Amino acid sequence: MILPPSLPAKPSFLNADVSEAQLPPKPRTGKARAKGVERKDEPEGIWHTPWMDALPMTKYENKEQRLHDEIVAFIQYVQPTSEETSAREKVVKRLTDLIQRRFADCEVKIFGSVAQGLSLPGGDVDITIRTTQVHGDHHRTKCLFQLSRILRDSSFSDKPFVVANAKVPILMFETRRPLGQMKFDININADDGCSMIPLIKTYLDTMPALRPLLLLVKAFLARRGLNSAAASGLGSYASTLLIISFLQLRPGDRPKEAYDSPMESESLGLLMMDFMEYYADKFPYETSYISVVHGQLLPKASKGWLREKQPDALSIESIVDTGKDVGRACGKIGQIRTAFREASATLKAYPLSVETGSILGSIVGISDLTIEYRKRTSALIQSGDLDRAIADVTLPPSWNDPPPLRHNPRDGRPPRDTYQRDRYPPPSSGRRREDYPPRDRYRSYPDNRSYPDMAPQFRQQPYVNDHRPHSDYQHYSHQPYRRPHCPW
Repeated sequence: MILPPSLPAKPSFLNADVSEAQLPPKPRTGKARAKGVERKDEPEGIWHTPWMDALPMTKYENKEQRLHDEIVAFIQYVQPTSEETSAREKVVKRLTDLIQRRFADCEVKIFGSVAQGLSLPGGDVDITIRTTQVHGDHHRTKCLFQLSRILRDSSFSDKPFVVANAKVPILMFETRRPLGQMKFDININADDGCSMIPLIKTYLDTMPALRPLLLLVKAFLARRGLNSAAASGLGSYASTLLIISFLQLRPGDRPKEAYDSPMESESLGLLMMDFMEYYADKFPYETSYISVVHGQLLPKASKGWLREKQPDALSIESIVDTGKDVGRACGKIGQIRTAFREASATLKAYPLSVETGSILGSIVGISDLTIEYRKRTSALIQSGDLDRAIADVTLPPSWNDPPPLRHNPRDGRPPRDTYQRDRYPPPSSGRRREDYPPRDRYRSYPDNRSYPDMAPQFRQQPYVNDHRPHSDYQHYSHQPYRRPHCPW
Protein backbone atom coordinates (compact mmCIF):
# COMPACT_ATOMS: atom_id res chain seq x y z
CA MET A 1 0.00 0.00 0.00
CA ILE A 2 1.39 3.40 -1.07
CA LEU A 3 0.52 6.35 1.13
CA PRO A 4 -0.36 9.71 -0.37
CA PRO A 5 2.55 12.13 -0.59
CA SER A 6 0.81 14.57 1.77
CA LEU A 7 0.97 12.10 4.68
CA PRO A 8 4.22 10.92 6.29
CA ALA A 9 4.98 7.24 6.25
CA LYS A 10 5.42 7.25 10.05
CA PRO A 11 4.04 9.70 12.61
CA SER A 12 6.66 12.02 13.99
CA PHE A 13 5.80 11.37 17.63
CA LEU A 14 6.75 7.72 17.24
CA ASN A 15 10.30 8.75 16.44
CA ALA A 16 10.76 10.46 19.80
CA ASP A 17 12.97 8.67 22.28
CA VAL A 18 10.97 8.54 25.53
CA SER A 19 13.07 7.48 28.47
CA GLU A 20 11.74 5.57 31.44
CA ALA A 21 12.21 8.55 33.73
CA GLN A 22 9.73 10.59 31.68
CA LEU A 23 6.97 8.04 32.02
CA PRO A 24 4.35 8.42 34.80
CA PRO A 25 4.99 6.36 37.93
CA LYS A 26 3.47 2.93 38.07
CA PRO A 27 0.56 2.45 40.46
CA ARG A 28 1.28 0.66 43.69
CA THR A 29 0.31 -2.97 43.97
CA GLY A 30 -2.24 -4.27 46.43
CA LYS A 31 0.41 -5.44 48.90
CA ALA A 32 2.06 -2.04 48.96
CA ARG A 33 -1.25 -0.32 49.57
CA ALA A 34 -2.12 -2.75 52.35
CA LYS A 35 1.19 -2.22 54.13
CA GLY A 36 0.96 1.55 53.76
CA VAL A 37 4.42 1.90 52.27
CA GLU A 38 3.62 5.19 50.58
CA ARG A 39 1.36 7.69 52.25
CA LYS A 40 -1.55 8.95 50.19
CA ASP A 41 -1.28 12.52 49.01
CA GLU A 42 -3.14 15.09 51.03
CA PRO A 43 -6.60 16.08 49.77
CA GLU A 44 -6.60 18.89 47.28
CA GLY A 45 -7.48 22.34 48.54
CA ILE A 46 -6.05 25.43 50.16
CA TRP A 47 -5.35 25.22 53.88
CA HIS A 48 -5.43 28.30 56.10
CA THR A 49 -4.53 29.24 59.68
CA PRO A 50 -7.35 31.60 60.72
CA TRP A 51 -6.74 30.98 64.42
CA MET A 52 -3.58 33.06 64.19
CA ASP A 53 -5.69 36.22 64.28
CA ALA A 54 -6.57 35.52 67.93
CA LEU A 55 -2.99 34.72 68.94
CA PRO A 56 -1.53 37.32 71.34
CA MET A 57 1.46 39.26 70.06
CA THR A 58 3.94 38.30 72.75
CA LYS A 59 7.51 37.13 72.75
CA TYR A 60 7.84 33.44 73.57
CA GLU A 61 10.68 31.89 75.47
CA ASN A 62 10.48 28.50 73.76
CA LYS A 63 8.69 26.73 70.94
CA GLU A 64 6.51 24.59 73.22
CA GLN A 65 4.91 27.65 74.78
CA ARG A 66 4.14 29.12 71.36
CA LEU A 67 2.68 25.80 70.22
CA HIS A 68 0.48 25.64 73.32
CA ASP A 69 -1.02 29.08 72.62
CA GLU A 70 -1.66 28.14 69.00
CA ILE A 71 -3.46 24.98 70.09
CA VAL A 72 -5.67 26.99 72.47
CA ALA A 73 -6.50 29.45 69.68
CA PHE A 74 -7.22 26.58 67.29
CA ILE A 75 -9.62 24.92 69.76
CA GLN A 76 -11.49 28.19 70.21
CA TYR A 77 -11.81 28.64 66.46
CA VAL A 78 -13.22 25.19 65.68
CA GLN A 79 -15.92 25.42 68.34
CA PRO A 80 -19.39 25.63 66.71
CA THR A 81 -20.72 29.15 66.35
CA SER A 82 -24.20 30.21 67.41
CA GLU A 83 -25.31 30.30 63.75
CA GLU A 84 -24.09 26.74 63.15
CA THR A 85 -25.82 25.44 66.27
CA SER A 86 -29.09 27.18 65.37
CA ALA A 87 -28.99 25.94 61.76
CA ARG A 88 -28.30 22.36 62.84
CA GLU A 89 -31.16 22.38 65.36
CA LYS A 90 -33.65 23.65 62.77
CA VAL A 91 -32.60 21.13 60.13
CA VAL A 92 -32.65 18.24 62.63
CA LYS A 93 -36.15 19.25 63.78
CA ARG A 94 -37.48 19.16 60.20
CA LEU A 95 -35.67 15.87 59.60
CA THR A 96 -37.34 14.41 62.69
CA ASP A 97 -40.75 15.34 61.30
CA LEU A 98 -39.98 13.51 58.07
CA ILE A 99 -38.76 10.43 59.92
CA GLN A 100 -41.91 10.34 62.02
CA ARG A 101 -43.97 10.16 58.84
CA ARG A 102 -42.57 6.66 58.46
CA PHE A 103 -42.24 5.71 62.16
CA ALA A 104 -44.96 7.37 64.20
CA ASP A 105 -43.73 6.13 67.58
CA CYS A 106 -40.00 6.55 66.95
CA GLU A 107 -37.46 8.44 69.02
CA VAL A 108 -34.72 10.34 67.18
CA LYS A 109 -31.44 10.67 69.08
CA ILE A 110 -28.19 12.44 68.18
CA PHE A 111 -24.97 10.71 69.23
CA GLY A 112 -21.32 10.83 68.30
CA SER A 113 -19.10 13.90 68.14
CA VAL A 114 -21.95 16.39 67.80
CA ALA A 115 -23.67 15.18 70.97
CA GLN A 116 -20.40 15.45 72.94
CA GLY A 117 -19.21 18.78 71.51
CA LEU A 118 -16.24 17.18 69.75
CA SER A 119 -17.16 17.87 66.14
CA LEU A 120 -15.23 19.93 63.64
CA PRO A 121 -16.92 22.54 61.42
CA GLY A 122 -18.89 20.75 58.71
CA GLY A 123 -18.65 17.36 60.41
CA ASP A 124 -21.21 14.58 60.11
CA VAL A 125 -24.27 14.43 62.37
CA ASP A 126 -24.89 10.88 63.64
CA ILE A 127 -28.55 10.02 64.29
CA THR A 128 -30.13 6.81 65.53
CA ILE A 129 -33.83 5.97 65.29
CA ARG A 130 -35.33 3.97 68.13
CA THR A 131 -38.53 2.23 67.11
CA THR A 132 -40.39 -1.00 67.75
CA GLN A 133 -41.66 -1.24 64.18
CA VAL A 134 -38.41 -2.64 62.76
CA HIS A 135 -37.43 -6.28 63.26
CA GLY A 136 -34.34 -7.89 61.78
CA ASP A 137 -31.51 -6.65 59.61
CA HIS A 138 -33.39 -7.14 56.35
CA HIS A 139 -36.32 -5.07 57.54
CA ARG A 140 -33.93 -2.43 58.85
CA THR A 141 -32.29 -2.06 55.46
CA LYS A 142 -35.68 -1.90 53.75
CA CYS A 143 -36.78 0.91 56.07
CA LEU A 144 -33.60 2.86 55.34
CA PHE A 145 -34.41 2.69 51.63
CA GLN A 146 -37.90 3.96 52.42
CA LEU A 147 -36.40 6.86 54.35
CA SER A 148 -34.12 7.66 51.43
CA ARG A 149 -37.17 7.90 49.19
CA ILE A 150 -38.87 10.25 51.66
CA LEU A 151 -35.80 12.51 51.72
CA ARG A 152 -35.59 12.52 47.94
CA ASP A 153 -39.29 13.13 47.32
CA SER A 154 -39.41 15.95 49.87
CA SER A 155 -36.38 17.69 48.28
CA PHE A 156 -34.51 17.39 51.58
CA SER A 157 -31.56 15.65 49.92
CA ASP A 158 -30.72 15.01 46.29
CA LYS A 159 -28.70 11.79 46.52
CA PRO A 160 -29.24 9.79 49.73
CA PHE A 161 -27.20 6.60 49.81
CA VAL A 162 -27.86 3.44 51.84
CA VAL A 163 -24.83 1.41 52.90
CA ALA A 164 -26.67 -1.92 53.01
CA ASN A 165 -23.63 -4.24 53.18
CA ALA A 166 -22.18 -2.71 56.33
CA LYS A 167 -22.33 -4.49 59.67
CA VAL A 168 -24.72 -1.76 60.82
CA PRO A 169 -26.63 -0.46 57.77
CA ILE A 170 -26.69 3.33 57.62
CA LEU A 171 -28.26 6.01 55.46
CA MET A 172 -25.77 8.68 54.36
CA PHE A 173 -26.85 11.92 52.74
CA GLU A 174 -26.13 15.61 52.44
CA THR A 175 -28.84 18.23 52.56
CA ARG A 176 -29.43 20.52 49.62
CA ARG A 177 -27.54 23.79 49.36
CA PRO A 178 -30.50 25.94 50.56
CA LEU A 179 -30.53 23.75 53.71
CA GLY A 180 -26.84 24.28 54.45
CA GLN A 181 -25.33 21.14 52.87
CA MET A 182 -25.12 19.36 56.22
CA LYS A 183 -24.00 15.73 56.31
CA PHE A 184 -25.98 13.08 58.18
CA ASP A 185 -25.54 9.39 59.02
CA ILE A 186 -28.73 7.59 60.13
CA ASN A 187 -29.09 4.10 61.57
CA ILE A 188 -31.99 2.24 63.16
CA ASN A 189 -31.95 0.66 66.63
CA ALA A 190 -28.16 0.85 67.02
CA ASP A 191 -27.90 1.91 70.65
CA ASP A 192 -24.14 1.51 71.06
CA GLY A 193 -23.51 5.13 70.11
CA CYS A 194 -26.02 6.47 72.63
CA SER A 195 -24.63 4.28 75.42
CA MET A 196 -21.14 5.72 74.85
CA ILE A 197 -22.20 9.32 75.56
CA PRO A 198 -22.17 9.14 79.41
CA LEU A 199 -18.96 7.08 79.40
CA ILE A 200 -17.07 9.51 77.17
CA LYS A 201 -18.43 12.42 79.19
CA THR A 202 -16.90 10.92 82.32
CA TYR A 203 -13.46 10.81 80.71
CA LEU A 204 -13.88 14.37 79.39
CA ASP A 205 -14.61 15.62 82.91
CA THR A 206 -11.68 13.80 84.52
CA MET A 207 -9.09 14.40 81.74
CA PRO A 208 -8.74 18.08 80.84
CA ALA A 209 -6.32 17.35 77.99
CA LEU A 210 -8.66 14.91 76.22
CA ARG A 211 -10.84 17.46 74.39
CA PRO A 212 -8.06 19.61 72.86
CA LEU A 213 -5.94 16.62 71.89
CA LEU A 214 -8.91 14.87 70.29
CA LEU A 215 -9.87 17.90 68.20
CA LEU A 216 -6.25 18.24 67.10
CA VAL A 217 -5.94 14.58 66.09
CA LYS A 218 -9.23 14.67 64.19
CA ALA A 219 -8.18 17.79 62.27
CA PHE A 220 -4.75 16.27 61.63
CA LEU A 221 -6.23 13.07 60.17
CA ALA A 222 -8.93 14.96 58.24
CA ARG A 223 -6.29 16.99 56.40
CA ARG A 224 -4.73 13.74 55.16
CA GLY A 225 -7.96 11.88 54.44
CA LEU A 226 -7.36 9.30 57.19
CA ASN A 227 -10.25 10.16 59.53
CA SER A 228 -12.95 7.83 58.17
CA ALA A 229 -13.37 4.31 59.52
CA ALA A 230 -15.39 3.43 56.41
CA ALA A 231 -12.28 4.19 54.32
CA SER A 232 -9.96 2.10 56.58
CA GLY A 233 -8.90 5.18 58.50
CA LEU A 234 -8.99 6.07 62.19
CA GLY A 235 -12.53 7.04 63.15
CA SER A 236 -13.61 9.41 65.89
CA TYR A 237 -14.38 6.66 68.40
CA ALA A 238 -11.04 4.92 67.85
CA SER A 239 -9.18 8.24 68.12
CA THR A 240 -10.93 8.95 71.42
CA LEU A 241 -9.87 5.64 72.93
CA LEU A 242 -6.36 6.12 71.58
CA ILE A 243 -5.96 9.44 73.41
CA ILE A 244 -7.60 8.16 76.61
CA SER A 245 -5.10 5.30 76.74
CA PHE A 246 -2.24 7.75 76.18
CA LEU A 247 -3.40 9.91 79.09
CA GLN A 248 -3.82 6.81 81.28
CA LEU A 249 -0.36 5.37 80.58
CA ARG A 250 1.50 8.71 80.42
CA PRO A 251 4.45 7.34 78.45
CA GLY A 252 6.20 10.70 78.17
CA ASP A 253 8.65 11.79 80.82
CA ARG A 254 6.50 14.71 81.94
CA PRO A 255 5.46 15.93 85.38
CA LYS A 256 2.02 15.12 86.72
CA GLU A 257 0.84 18.71 86.29
CA ALA A 258 1.34 18.43 82.54
CA TYR A 259 -1.49 15.85 82.35
CA ASP A 260 -3.75 17.02 85.17
CA SER A 261 -3.56 20.77 84.50
CA PRO A 262 -2.51 21.30 80.87
CA MET A 263 -3.90 24.84 80.62
CA GLU A 264 -2.10 26.11 83.72
CA SER A 265 1.17 24.35 82.92
CA GLU A 266 0.92 25.21 79.18
CA SER A 267 1.77 21.64 78.19
CA LEU A 268 -0.59 20.95 75.29
CA GLY A 269 2.23 21.33 72.78
CA LEU A 270 4.41 18.85 74.65
CA LEU A 271 1.56 16.36 74.99
CA MET A 272 0.81 16.63 71.27
CA MET A 273 4.40 15.83 70.31
CA ASP A 274 4.61 12.99 72.84
CA PHE A 275 1.36 11.50 71.52
CA MET A 276 2.57 11.41 67.91
CA GLU A 277 5.99 10.07 68.84
CA TYR A 278 4.48 7.34 71.03
CA TYR A 279 2.02 5.98 68.46
CA ALA A 280 4.50 6.34 65.61
CA ASP A 281 7.36 4.21 66.99
CA LYS A 282 6.98 3.29 70.67
CA PHE A 283 3.59 1.56 70.88
CA PRO A 284 3.87 -2.28 70.68
CA TYR A 285 1.47 -2.92 67.80
CA GLU A 286 2.57 -6.55 67.28
CA THR A 287 1.91 -7.87 70.78
CA SER A 288 -0.50 -5.61 72.69
CA TYR A 289 -3.94 -4.07 72.40
CA ILE A 290 -5.42 -1.02 74.12
CA SER A 291 -7.80 -1.62 77.03
CA VAL A 292 -9.25 1.62 78.34
CA VAL A 293 -11.49 -0.26 80.77
CA HIS A 294 -8.45 -1.77 82.55
CA GLY A 295 -6.25 1.28 81.93
CA GLN A 296 -3.33 -0.71 80.53
CA LEU A 297 -2.01 -2.63 77.53
CA LEU A 298 -2.88 -6.32 77.38
CA PRO A 299 -1.53 -9.09 75.12
CA LYS A 300 -3.39 -9.74 71.88
CA ALA A 301 -3.15 -13.49 72.36
CA SER A 302 -5.49 -13.31 75.36
CA LYS A 303 -8.25 -12.01 73.08
CA GLY A 304 -7.31 -13.98 70.00
CA TRP A 305 -6.67 -10.78 68.03
CA LEU A 306 -3.35 -11.83 66.50
CA ARG A 307 -3.28 -11.57 62.70
CA GLU A 308 -0.78 -13.43 60.60
CA LYS A 309 -1.19 -11.30 57.50
CA GLN A 310 -1.08 -8.02 59.42
CA PRO A 311 0.85 -8.53 62.68
CA ASP A 312 1.25 -4.80 63.33
CA ALA A 313 -2.50 -4.10 63.15
CA LEU A 314 -4.04 -1.72 65.67
CA SER A 315 -6.32 -3.37 68.24
CA ILE A 316 -8.51 -1.36 70.61
CA GLU A 317 -11.00 -2.83 73.05
CA SER A 318 -14.41 -1.17 73.05
CA ILE A 319 -15.61 0.33 76.31
CA VAL A 320 -19.20 -0.81 75.63
CA ASP A 321 -18.64 -4.29 74.21
CA THR A 322 -15.30 -5.58 75.49
CA GLY A 323 -15.29 -8.39 72.95
CA LYS A 324 -15.27 -5.98 70.02
CA ASP A 325 -12.06 -4.74 68.38
CA VAL A 326 -12.59 -1.11 67.41
CA GLY A 327 -9.24 -0.84 65.65
CA ARG A 328 -9.89 -3.76 63.32
CA ALA A 329 -11.37 -1.44 60.68
CA CYS A 330 -8.22 0.70 60.63
CA GLY A 331 -6.42 -0.84 57.67
CA LYS A 332 -4.29 2.26 56.98
CA ILE A 333 -2.41 2.16 60.25
CA GLY A 334 0.87 2.17 58.31
CA GLN A 335 0.00 5.49 56.67
CA ILE A 336 -1.19 6.90 60.00
CA ARG A 337 2.06 5.95 61.74
CA THR A 338 4.05 7.52 58.92
CA ALA A 339 2.00 10.70 59.21
CA PHE A 340 2.58 10.82 62.99
CA ARG A 341 6.32 10.29 62.51
CA GLU A 342 6.62 13.03 59.91
CA ALA A 343 4.55 15.47 61.98
CA SER A 344 6.63 14.84 65.09
CA ALA A 345 9.82 15.48 63.14
CA THR A 346 8.32 18.64 61.62
CA LEU A 347 7.36 20.09 64.99
CA LYS A 348 10.77 19.34 66.50
CA ALA A 349 12.67 20.91 63.60
CA TYR A 350 10.42 23.97 63.22
CA PRO A 351 12.32 27.20 64.07
CA LEU A 352 10.97 29.65 66.62
CA SER A 353 10.70 33.13 65.13
CA VAL A 354 8.02 35.65 64.27
CA GLU A 355 8.69 35.43 60.54
CA THR A 356 8.14 31.67 60.30
CA GLY A 357 4.38 31.94 60.76
CA SER A 358 2.29 29.26 62.44
CA ILE A 359 4.00 26.24 63.97
CA LEU A 360 0.72 24.33 64.27
CA GLY A 361 -0.14 25.27 60.69
CA SER A 362 2.68 23.04 59.47
CA ILE A 363 0.65 19.94 60.36
CA VAL A 364 -2.96 21.17 60.81
CA GLY A 365 -5.05 23.55 58.76
CA ILE A 366 -8.55 24.78 57.96
CA SER A 367 -9.61 24.18 54.36
CA ASP A 368 -11.20 26.82 52.18
CA LEU A 369 -14.31 24.63 51.97
CA THR A 370 -14.73 24.83 55.75
CA ILE A 371 -14.38 28.61 55.73
CA GLU A 372 -16.94 28.86 52.92
CA TYR A 373 -19.30 26.55 54.83
CA ARG A 374 -19.20 28.82 57.87
CA LYS A 375 -19.85 31.92 55.81
CA ARG A 376 -22.75 30.28 53.98
CA THR A 377 -24.33 29.02 57.21
CA SER A 378 -24.09 32.45 58.81
CA ALA A 379 -25.69 34.05 55.75
CA LEU A 380 -28.55 31.52 55.74
CA ILE A 381 -29.40 32.29 59.37
CA GLN A 382 -29.09 36.07 59.17
CA SER A 383 -31.09 36.42 55.93
CA GLY A 384 -33.83 33.97 56.93
CA ASP A 385 -33.31 31.85 53.82
CA LEU A 386 -32.89 28.72 55.91
CA ASP A 387 -36.34 29.13 57.50
CA ARG A 388 -37.94 29.57 54.08
CA ALA A 389 -36.09 26.57 52.68
CA ILE A 390 -37.22 24.41 55.62
CA ALA A 391 -40.82 25.51 55.09
CA ASP A 392 -40.58 24.37 51.46
CA VAL A 393 -39.56 20.84 52.51
CA THR A 394 -42.87 19.02 52.05
CA LEU A 395 -43.85 15.65 50.70
CA PRO A 396 -45.81 15.54 47.44
CA PRO A 397 -49.64 15.22 47.64
CA SER A 398 -49.43 11.56 46.65
CA TRP A 399 -48.02 10.75 50.12
CA ASN A 400 -51.32 11.87 51.69
CA ASP A 401 -53.42 9.41 49.66
CA PRO A 402 -54.73 6.34 51.51
CA PRO A 403 -52.95 3.06 50.80
CA PRO A 404 -54.41 0.90 48.04
CA LEU A 405 -56.96 -1.70 49.07
CA ARG A 406 -56.18 -5.39 48.83
CA HIS A 407 -59.65 -6.29 47.59
CA ASN A 408 -62.25 -4.93 45.23
CA PRO A 409 -64.56 -2.54 47.11
CA ARG A 410 -67.35 -3.50 44.72
CA ASP A 411 -67.16 -7.02 46.03
CA GLY A 412 -68.28 -6.01 49.51
CA ARG A 413 -65.99 -8.51 51.28
CA PRO A 414 -63.36 -7.53 53.86
CA PRO A 415 -59.71 -7.99 52.87
CA ARG A 416 -58.38 -11.47 53.44
CA ASP A 417 -55.25 -12.43 55.29
CA THR A 418 -52.13 -12.07 53.16
CA TYR A 419 -50.87 -15.54 53.94
CA GLN A 420 -54.23 -17.34 53.62
CA ARG A 421 -54.26 -19.49 50.51
CA ASP A 422 -57.38 -21.57 51.07
CA ARG A 423 -59.67 -21.83 48.09
CA TYR A 424 -62.78 -21.53 50.21
CA PRO A 425 -63.24 -19.81 53.58
CA PRO A 426 -63.62 -21.92 56.72
CA PRO A 427 -67.14 -22.98 57.75
CA SER A 428 -67.11 -20.50 60.61
CA SER A 429 -67.19 -17.60 58.14
CA GLY A 430 -70.85 -18.24 57.33
CA ARG A 431 -70.33 -18.37 53.57
CA ARG A 432 -71.50 -21.13 51.29
CA ARG A 433 -69.56 -22.92 48.65
CA GLU A 434 -72.20 -21.96 46.10
CA ASP A 435 -71.35 -18.25 46.58
CA TYR A 436 -68.12 -18.78 44.67
CA PRO A 437 -67.95 -19.31 40.89
CA PRO A 438 -67.01 -22.74 39.59
CA ARG A 439 -63.46 -23.64 38.74
CA ASP A 440 -64.36 -23.80 35.05
CA ARG A 441 -64.25 -20.02 34.88
CA TYR A 442 -60.49 -20.10 35.00
CA ARG A 443 -60.39 -22.16 31.81
CA SER A 444 -61.98 -19.32 29.87
CA TYR A 445 -58.94 -17.15 30.53
CA PRO A 446 -55.68 -18.98 29.81
CA ASP A 447 -53.59 -15.98 30.90
CA ASN A 448 -54.11 -12.63 32.53
CA ARG A 449 -53.73 -10.70 29.30
CA SER A 450 -57.27 -11.45 28.19
CA TYR A 451 -58.77 -10.39 31.51
CA PRO A 452 -58.47 -6.60 31.94
CA ASP A 453 -59.16 -6.49 35.70
CA MET A 454 -56.19 -8.72 36.51
CA ALA A 455 -53.43 -6.10 36.33
CA PRO A 456 -49.76 -7.04 36.88
CA GLN A 457 -49.59 -5.27 40.24
CA PHE A 458 -52.02 -7.82 41.69
CA ARG A 459 -49.95 -10.86 40.83
CA GLN A 460 -48.31 -11.04 44.24
CA GLN A 461 -51.58 -10.62 46.13
CA PRO A 462 -53.37 -13.72 47.42
CA TYR A 463 -56.68 -12.33 46.16
CA VAL A 464 -56.96 -10.18 43.04
CA ASN A 465 -59.32 -7.25 42.63
CA ASP A 466 -62.33 -9.38 41.68
CA HIS A 467 -64.42 -11.97 43.48
CA ARG A 468 -62.56 -15.01 42.15
CA PRO A 469 -60.65 -16.90 44.85
CA HIS A 470 -57.20 -18.31 44.25
CA SER A 471 -56.01 -21.83 44.72
CA ASP A 472 -52.59 -22.96 45.86
CA TYR A 473 -51.52 -23.55 42.27
CA GLN A 474 -52.80 -20.26 40.88
CA HIS A 475 -51.40 -18.06 43.67
CA TYR A 476 -48.03 -17.42 42.05
CA SER A 477 -48.38 -18.44 38.42
CA HIS A 478 -51.95 -17.30 37.66
CA GLN A 479 -52.20 -20.16 35.21
CA PRO A 480 -55.45 -22.07 34.55
CA TYR A 481 -56.06 -25.27 36.42
CA ARG A 482 -55.06 -28.32 34.39
CA ARG A 483 -55.97 -31.87 35.25
CA PRO A 484 -52.94 -34.19 35.59
CA HIS A 485 -52.23 -36.27 32.54
CA CYS A 486 -52.90 -40.01 32.88
CA PRO A 487 -50.99 -42.27 30.45
CA TRP A 488 -53.64 -45.02 30.52
